[in-house]
Amino acid sequence: MKLLNIYNKKRIIYTFSRDEKGNQIVKKDSNFFPFFYEPDKDGNFKGYDGTPLKRIYVEEPYDVYNARSDDSFSADIKYTSNYMVHKVDKIEECITKYIFIDIEVLAKEFPEPSKAKYPISCISAWDSFSKKINTWSLKTVDSEKEDILKPFMEYLAKEKPDIILAWNVSFDYIYLFNRYKHFKINFPKNISPIREVRLGEERDIFYPAGISVVDYLRLFKKVKMRDASYALDYIGEKHLKRGKKYKNPYFGSINEEVVLRNRDDVDMLVALEEKFKLLPYYDEIRRMSKV
Repeated sequence: MKLLNIYNKKRIIYTFSRDEKGNQIVKKDSNFFPFFYEPDKDGNFKGYDGTPLKRIYVEEPYDVYNARSDDSFSADIKYTSNYMVHKVDKIEECITKYIFIDIEVLAKEFPEPSKAKYPISCISAWDSFSKKINTWSLKTVDSEKEDILKPFMEYLAKEKPDIILAWNVSFDYIYLFNRYKHFKINFPKNISPIREVRLGEERDIFYPAGISVVDYLRLFKKVKMRDASYALDYIGEKHLKRGKKYKNPYFGSINEEVVLRNRDDVDMLVALEEKFKLLPYYDEIRRMSKV
């Protein structure tokens, strides 16, 4: 089975993949039901310790927690993980569409992602299908919604990436999420291919169903654990023999150098991926472990 992302709305399972031409395929499965196991001397199943068990089906995933006992087995397994175990024999290699992004903020101090009180001055995005960088930049302080937020959201909704990546994505994505929220725009819902959202690990931060939001810095750290610094400039100097071309732009004003640095950061991420091929490496691990 080809599978890039999985999501459940109650007990309905959505799977996301692509055909040989790269077109996105979304399938809905309503034939799978949540279940767990209870000890039963006449049960047809056995626990890891040999305990005879019977399988108990419920209507919705959250019903498991109400119906389970203290002696239940497999009641803590995530519903989508249970689906993967019982319905997916093997995850096959699949064309993947990913987008590298980077944002800059119009601020004279460090912009706190949880507050996102300053306008975004520019966003650059590189698409693995077109292999082009698109950039949206601020024309005036009051035109952020029209210049950047709306067209960037429309771009993602149209392109339907499987993965969105950034260097320290917890800054970029959370700032974006809260900045759109400032304008009463549901960013993750609007870019999701099924217009649904999922709750992330962070409190009150939602992500688009059908799209994985991944920290490329975290992926890089796991394979390059001995670097003295993980600042993108340092990583570029060490591994690509190139640092940032625009080292000290002034982020407190709208200026061309900030835009050029923004594009250069994305270009550096693309170059790192071309050299180290981290995404195919992690994808192989994902498929082998069925996660």
